[in-house]
Amino acid sequence: MKKDFRPICIYIIGSLIATIIATILVRILGFDIKDTELIAILGTIILYIGLHIVFGIIYKKKIIEDVKRLNKKDVTLSIIFGLLTVAVNILLSSVIPYESDNQGQVVDLIMKYKIIGSIAICICAPVVEEFLFRYSLDTIFKNKWVFIIASSLIFGIAHALDITAIIYIFIGFMLSYSYIKSNKNIVSPIIIHLINNIISVLSIFLGF
Repeated sequence: MKKDFRPICIYIIGSLIATIIATILVRILGFDIKDTELIAILGTIILYIGLHIVFGIIYKKKIIEDVKRLNKKDVTLSIIFGLLTVAVNILLSSVIPYESDNQGQVVDLIMKYKIIGSIAICICAPVVEEFLFRYSLDTIFKNKWVFIIASSLIFGIAHALDITAIIYIFIGFMLSYSYIKSNKNIVSPIIIHLINNIISVLSIFLGF
């Protein structure tokens, strides 16, 4: 497998473009251009929905192939890993009662833009981040354990720069391990990521 830096490059470029578009929208809609929180929220929605479409087009063939070779064992394992990830996530969150900036932004996004925010977080983010942190990094780190460790750490640090990074590193480990365990089927970690994000969003709506 050749090294594929496209997801990383596209994400970086996409982040810049999404921020610019969000800033323009804020100005057009008459909101305070200095409202960085609003720009960040709109930028996140634009980024994930946009990259979901872009990655879907670029990696359409791989996604179709991986869906076809997904077997019952992979699906069952993914669901178990997904539920286990949520359970440990809840446990770690109770031990580390500290809300990261990332979690705060997600809560704000969901509460202000319920439908489109939920779509961005529950459906688009899992696909985008799995191609970014699993598929792309797997093409860079050839040793499976180096990949799992590197992918977990990078995923954790990308989501939090405080003590809550421990939670995201664990999630990253479960996603990376499932990717390897399923013979590098990208759909497997996407399923786990979907389960984790959907339950997280539901907990926000339910006030947990």
